Amino acid sequence: KLVEPEGPPAGSLSLSQIIIQIESRPDYAFIKDIDWRDGRYEVEYRTRDGRDRNLKIDPTGCPHARPADCR
Repeated sequence: KLVEPEGPPAGSLSLSQIIIQIESRPDYAFIKDIDWRDGRYEVEYRTRDGRDRNLKIDPTGCPHARPADCR
């Protein structure tokens, strides 16, 4: 039996709002992949200098790598 994963909780930022935050980064070139997993978005994007970056972003838009920046 295939079980659908739960999506973001009510009141979360929309995916488009999360994407806008990522696109506003100075090193942003384009998004390669987005997935919802384990209660957060996993985003892979390419930088302007050709590197791949991976972000784990909770439904409030806070990157898990720097939660103090979201307070």
